[in-house]
Amino acid sequence: MIFKRFFHKYPGGSKIKCYIEKKKKKIINASLFHQPLYSKNSKCFIDWRYCTPKSGYEYMYIYGENTIEITNLPNNKTNEYIQERLRKSLNKYGRLKILRCLSHRNDPYINNNICYATFYNKKDMYKCIRNVNIRFPLSLQNKILKFKSLYNNKCNDYHYFYKQEHYNYSAINVALNLFKYLQHNNCFINIKDIYKHVFEYSYYHHKIVSSGISIYKVFNKWEKFIDFFDNLFIKTKKDNQIIITPRLIDDNNLCIYLNNKLIDLKRKTNSLNSAYWRQDSVQLPEEIEAKLNTDHPKKLKEEMQLLSKTKDFYKIHDERHLFKLKLNKERKEKKRLMKNKNAK
Repeated sequence: MIFKRFFHKYPGGSKIKCYIEKKKKKIINASLFHQPLYSKNSKCFIDWRYCTPKSGYEYMYIYGENTIEITNLPNNKTNEYIQERLRKSLNKYGRLKILRCLSHRNDPYINNNICYATFYNKKDMYKCIRNVNIRFPLSLQNKILKFKSLYNNKCNDYHYFYKQEHYNYSAINVALNLFKYLQHNNCFINIKDIYKHVFEYSYYHHKIVSSGISIYKVFNKWEKFIDFFDNLFIKTKKDNQIIITPRLIDDNNLCIYLNNKLIDLKRKTNSLNSAYWRQDSVQLPEEIEAKLNTDHPKKLKEEMQLLSKTKDFYKIHDERHLFKLKLNKERKEKKRLMKNKNAK
């Protein structure tokens, strides 16, 4: 019997409750060798009669110790397409021995959300785990890939892109709080003492800490931070010290200015992340590059587009219609020539 003591919300109730536990009975014909029912790694039901549970490290013994497991892959492309994209981005860390996407059990043209990449050298594998952060574009479902070493279970920073967004927002909040502090107290401050008076939220647990982490992550220096918000602060130098004073600006213009600066920071991070995993990469084969351009084909000429229209709906071979097309071409050429003259 188990006694639990607690207080009721309503008056008059008993303060002690007694729960009677029934004796546990062993299930007949139950085998201890058929436990657990579900795998801790794959979260799937284990068929104990026809298969055995997998530890997840089988491919390390197949491909080698320098194997990386890649998960959270997109499902809208074939395995060959994803393999070529990953090979192009991972080759800059070192020579790849094997890169294999596992196909789905029911559909061989869809991946099983798992890919394995094996390097020739262990140093290249460690370099990849430490530095790789890949976020696919919107055409590949905007997926953030997870990398895990099967040799020592080390993983990459999955929250890298979320941290960048957090640091951008916290940098805007630091600028707003610093401006309000200087405006309310009618004072000036040394650039080295900002962290004593302005605070920010940390990424983990959202603790209130002294400002500086987001500034160093985004701008690397307090001086670059002040130069970025030049319409809010005035920077003056006195005796090898940088002193900051606020400018005069109303609340409406302040909100508009900070929103524009937030948009600039987001564009900067997006441009860095888009080029981050494409730099120093190997060029794709011609066949795969041709397939990439099929999603956004170039527009055909107007004469070719007319051939696809029905004659019943529109008289495409009418002389007046062809004369209009000719006039439109001449007007476009005149506009193009005028733009070139103005540009010169």
